[in-house]
Amino acid sequence: MRWLLLDIQLSFVLDKEVPDDVHLLWLYNQGYIEGLLDIYLDEKLFFHEPYVNLAEFGIELGKWFRKVQSGLRENMKYETIEHDEAIIDFFYEGNEQWRIFSIWQKFESTEYAATTSLVDAVERYLRQLNDELHEIRYPITLDEFLISVSQLEKGNMKFQILRFRWWYILPISFVDAYISDRFHLDQYHWFIQWLFFPVIWGGLLWLWNLLRPRYLILGNLGVSVGKVFYHINKIESILVSKSTRGVTFI
Repeated sequence: MRWLLLDIQLSFVLDKEVPDDVHLLWLYNQGYIEGLLDIYLDEKLFFHEPYVNLAEFGIELGKWFRKVQSGLRENMKYETIEHDEAIIDFFYEGNEQWRIFSIWQKFESTEYAATTSLVDAVERYLRQLNDELHEIRYPITLDEFLISVSQLEKGNMKFQILRFRWWYILPISFVDAYISDRFHLDQYHWFIQWLFFPVIWGGLLWLWNLLRPRYLILGNLGVSVGKVFYHINKIESILVSKSTRGVTFI
C-alpha cells in the first residue's frame, strides 16, 4: 500500500422519527438511533449502510478522537452485538498512516490515510451529528468529545475546587496510638492528634491542591468539573455554596 492524503468524507442521514413501540422507544432513549451512513474515499463510495446506530458509532469515534488528540495511536473498532466482526476498522500502520477497512466495504483501499485527514473527517462527522442530536433534544450527545476545558475558560466564571477525602484522617487514628504506646507519650496525646498530624496531612492536602488544581467552570454551554463536561441541556439545577475555603458542590 502507498501512503497518500486520502480525501475522506463521512456523511449520514439521521432518522429523527420517535418510535411508537414501547420497546423501541426504550431502546431509542438508551442511545439506539439509526440512520444512513456513507463513507467516501477520494469521492468513491467505500461504505454504505442505511441502518447504523449513528449515536453509538459517534461515541466510538469520539473515544478514538480524544485518544488521538492526546497523542495515542490506537486502532478504532466499531463493534455491535449483531455481528461477530467489527463493522468499521481504522488500523494504525505506523508513521502517521491508517488503513481503513470494513466487512461491508465496496472496494479495498490500496492507499493509507494520514492522521490529520482522518481526524478532520471524524471531527466533522461528530460535530454535524452532535448538532442534530441537540436539535431534536436527544438524551445522548457527543459534547464530552468535542468541548475542551480550554474552550470553556474563555469568558466564563472559573473557581478552584478544594478537595478533601475522608480517609485522610485514618492515619491519625492508627499512627497516633502506635506512637503513644511505642514512645510512652500518652501525656502528649493531644500534641500528636491535634498538631503534628494536621500539619503533615494538611500540608500534603494543600500541596496537592496547589500542584494539581481542579476547577469548576460555569459557561453558556454548560459546566465543567475538572475534565468532565456537562452540557446545559443535561443539567436540571446547580447549587453552589461559597465558603472561605473554596467552592463546594451540594
